[in-house]
Amino acid sequence: MSLYLARRRFMRRCPSAVCGEGSSPLVLQKVKGDLNHMLKNAAIRAMTFAVPEKILDNTEILRRFPAENMESFLKVIGIQRRHVLSESESASDIAVLAAEELFEKTGLDRHSIDTIIYCSQTPDFRSPTTSCVLQNRLSLASDVCAFDMSQACPSFIHLMNVCNGLVASGSHKKILAFVADATTQLIHPQDGSQIPLHGDGAIAVLVEPAAENQVFFEWFDFGVDGSQEDRIKIPMGGSRMPYQQDKIKETVDGFGNVRTSLYSHMDGTAVFHFVIHTIPRFLKKICEKYQTSLEDYDLILFHQSNKMIVNMLYRILCIPEEKRFYCLENIGNLSGGSLPAALHEAIRLGRCGPGARILLVGYGAGLSWAASSFRLGNIIVGKGV
Repeated sequence: MSLYLARRRFMRRCPSAVCGEGSSPLVLQKVKGDLNHMLKNAAIRAMTFAVPEKILDNTEILRRFPAENMESFLKVIGIQRRHVLSESESASDIAVLAAEELFEKTGLDRHSIDTIIYCSQTPDFRSPTTSCVLQNRLSLASDVCAFDMSQACPSFIHLMNVCNGLVASGSHKKILAFVADATTQLIHPQDGSQIPLHGDGAIAVLVEPAAENQVFFEWFDFGVDGSQEDRIKIPMGGSRMPYQQDKIKETVDGFGNVRTSLYSHMDGTAVFHFVIHTIPRFLKKICEKYQTSLEDYDLILFHQSNKMIVNMLYRILCIPEEKRFYCLENIGNLSGGSLPAALHEAIRLGRCGPGARILLVGYGAGLSWAASSFRLGNIIVGKGV
């Protein structure tokens, strides 16, 4: 419940951080210079989105966690239900579903794919990479480049930056990229501070060279503060702290949330303050750097951490309602998949179309953050959720 309490404290201490009536969105003086940094290489051609069949709704949450303030917590995070994987399923299972829909929607010859990138915090195995497993499961050609990535909640922006660089090299023409996470499998079953927030999901993206003279991705920008690496962390399982059964001990916080070193630890209060202070400063910096302002965008999409935080960012930055979008209520926070899921749904629901200028902003474990600006092309999307 610390996230809810942190928000109340912030509102009391920093009321001036939130725009009042008559305030204007962040407008920054444009600086002189050229735009040679603008990227003109890759474009998203198609996106599809898949979630597991199993649903965890708020009725079940309240049954499992009957704490007095759980109902208030559920209200402020804005999530009604989540799709969760069973113990026998992995994130790659829903990645396959997303990819098969992508092939069906586009009519693409799957043997034309020359690169597979799988971005996830929950790979199938420590070795081999899940991208290699997917090459076989999707019956793709064997002469493909295949590798995995991991960058938590801002991962979609990192993934698109890598795709853009690969296309720019001239050696990669059709990239099948995934963001897929089984986030619910990283949370202790008795951790009531995180289970209500998260769902599982996978997004498949087809990236190809942009048409001549087309600008799709304009720029990417990144940041990280590794001194806060323990704010969102799974301590055990890597080479720093290998798995040892005798070292797994349960701890219980003041709200009754249970954790062990095998599961995700999140300092909700610290993460809340990190987001609401770091992201506005970051956006101010990049607007100056790239000679733009938030007014220049048709839609501004944030990592869908929870509705309270996303709405707070919109209010701090004075973003008008028509440039806001939420994709949380029926899927929850998908970790790295939440940002591309929001983009997919915004396109599918007609909130943005070809020519629209979109700003994507991600933040999460690391603690890290990222942003990307692009102009929407004709993107094929799936059926959604």
